[in-house]
Amino acid sequence: MPNLIAVGFAKCGTGSLSFLDCHSQIVFRFVESYFFMNARKLKNDKLNVKNALSLYNLPKARKSEVLLEKTPAYMNGKATNLKDRFQLMEEFSPGVKILVLLCDPLHRLWSHMKMNRKESHFLEMANLTENWLPEMKNFNYKSAENIIDLPIFKNGEKVNRFIPFGYAKKVLLMGFYYSRLKILIETFGRDRVLLLDGDNLISDPDTEFGLVEEFVGVRKELSFEFATRYPYPCLDEPVPMCLPDTKGTTHGTTKQPNSTELFNFYKKEMQMLKSFLKSFPNYKNDLKRFLWLDKYDD
Repeated sequence: MPNLIAVGFAKCGTGSLSFLDCHSQIVFRFVESYFFMNARKLKNDKLNVKNALSLYNLPKARKSEVLLEKTPAYMNGKATNLKDRFQLMEEFSPGVKILVLLCDPLHRLWSHMKMNRKESHFLEMANLTENWLPEMKNFNYKSAENIIDLPIFKNGEKVNRFIPFGYAKKVLLMGFYYSRLKILIETFGRDRVLLLDGDNLISDPDTEFGLVEEFVGVRKELSFEFATRYPYPCLDEPVPMCLPDTKGTTHGTTKQPNSTELFNFYKKEMQMLKSFLKSFPNYKNDLKRFLWLDKYDD
């Protein structure tokens, strides 16, 4: 079983975790397993652990190595789904540590929209916010106990002929980091969760990956350089490696959503997240991290 799981958030730099596979003490497979997504089925079959583990598509690792799994979708879903999922992780792999990558929710949403631009049902995804502006304007954050479970938006089969409502709403609510992290630490506590700054993975990868190495107790090996031919950092040591050229590229063009409405929609959640981050022992207040949260201040 893995002793380190990266649970999200999608489009916040989780692909860069591939660099960790170059570390001599870390074993990682880029393919996402989704093993814990069907928590109820696993819970019903947990007596047959051997059969369940046969479905866990992970490489083998020595006891002295760190085995890392990455599935950003683990942070998606309703509160009950998240609780069941995290509790099952703890049951299958007691003491497991958790990685969470965070980034500006506006950029995360926009990146997700661009990625899915190549799929026909997302061709007009800009309408996602246009159809829901009244609901966003009238939304009362203070009245929400489990905000990620609320039927915030009007019901209907589709936003338009391209966009299924369920998926569109899920893409929006992925950016409610604070509400999801609260559920995460109920199971794992703060000491076993490392929060990474997705923006800083690009601007200062040595710091972010150094925090990962320290967090899992392996020696410092990873060192990065910036190549002029490539907009993102590449690994320099222990072996040269760059991410695929497709990483971070625009998947076609689409109309950007109304950023003012979205900004106000996420504002309270980001303000609460900023205070919440400082309660983590590995927050590293002396480092310039999570600076993108500053724009959500009053």
